[in-house]
Amino acid sequence: MLEEVVADRGMISADTISALEERGLEDSRPFTPLCVERANGADTQLFVKEVTTDGRRYIVCRNEAEAAKDAADRAAIVAALDRQLKKGDKALVGNTAYRRYLRRTADTRAFEIDPGKLADEARFDGMFVLRTNARVTPLQAVLRYRHLLQVEKLFRTAKALMRTRPI
Repeated sequence: MLEEVVADRGMISADTISALEERGLEDSRPFTPLCVERANGADTQLFVKEVTTDGRRYIVCRNEAEAAKDAADRAAIVAALDRQLKKGDKALVGNTAYRRYLRRTADTRAFEIDPGKLADEARFDGMFVLRTNARVTPLQAVLRYRHLLQVEKLFRTAKALMRTRPI
């Protein structure tokens, strides 16, 4: 018997993510709005669409609140990066949070902020992808995934309380 699974993009390959980007994330089909109640009583507005690639079913989700947070976080990093670049760029190359936004200047002796890298990353603000083989609606898939997040949080708490080693 085949188990039903709902997993996030950490469980799928880089090749599959590339195929989704090429064929599914930016297609003309509209996203469907969903409202998901959170544990604190607040609602989360999601926009979802189903995409099938190579016989596999994916639920592509966009969370507008997370998109705004992602953009604000990136803006803060870029502002700090800009300040650091004015002081000198050599120490920045070792910082992965900064390095992903840098490119070498034309004379290749210095670094500058790469607007293309910023734009590429902004495309995925608030996005997450679920893979499922379950015959459930996109809302049910998202809710199952949210339950997984609760289980993971409880597991982390139990590990901290019990002082267990990594498993």
